[in-house]
Amino acid sequence: ALAQSAPKWMPSINFEARPGTSRSLGEGDLFAPLAQTDSTLLFGNVRARFDDANSLEGNFGLGVRHMLASGWNVGAYGYFDRRKTGLDNYFSQATFGVEALGRDFDFRANTYLPFGETAKDAGLVSAGGSFASLVGTTIQMTTLGGIFREERALRGFDAEIGWRVPIWSADDSKALRLYAGMFHFDNSVVRAVTGPRLRAELTMYEVPHLWEGARLTLGAEFQHDDVRGSQGFGLVRLSVPLQSPGSAVKLTAQERRMTERVVRDVDIVTQASTRQAPSIVETATQTTGGKTI
Repeated sequence: ALAQSAPKWMPSINFEARPGTSRSLGEGDLFAPLAQTDSTLLFGNVRARFDDANSLEGNFGLGVRHMLASGWNVGAYGYFDRRKTGLDNYFSQATFGVEALGRDFDFRANTYLPFGETAKDAGLVSAGGSFASLVGTTIQMTTLGGIFREERALRGFDAEIGWRVPIWSADDSKALRLYAGMFHFDNSVVRAVTGPRLRAELTMYEVPHLWEGARLTLGAEFQHDDVRGSQGFGLVRLSVPLQSPGSAVKLTAQERRMTERVVRDVDIVTQASTRQAPSIVETATQTTGGKTI
């Protein structure tokens, strides 16, 4: 059991806006320490996200982080994800990740595992026609299968490495970090979604008119794959600690990184494709007047 005395890490509520070139997103989340010692933190995280393409998603996660004497913070986490897509389909997913956050470098990796019904109908594209043909001494009616659109949730993974640009010291109230990574999502039916992802974040750990523990992050992100093309996003994130100003504890640079936002893909990755239903062949036995052929 994790003993708790004089809490070092407090809960926070976070708001994020991501204006983008192809879609824009908004997010709110609650980061809640559940138990802690002087060097270990067990936390819960609840997120809600929406975009301007009628997509909604919720994430519910648990994680643990531990400070090493070497200056690294290592952690692991798991999430349950639920998404409503712009095509009005619902998908579920499990996300698992590991991280190592250091003074100058960061490493992260996540895996995404959809479960339940991972392929759902998204409407009829075109109906199949019918025609008759003579086959020997019979007349056969062939009805072509219709073409349906379907949406599939993709399994996958992503990983990234980050570097703190040494403009300020590691203990300063500001930090600029650059990240480079890649992602890959696929299944056996649709094209793989694979490509690079680049991100820059400037975090300010002292925010005017807010108390100790607040932080403001400004950033930009770019990613590209052959399916969705190039996408760019701006980033504004504000973290507000849920504690009275007088109870805030002054943290070291390593300690304050224990409450960093968990970085993972923003939503369950889906892809639409088409399929054709099988054709039906029947032998005609009666005319429309009811006479036997």
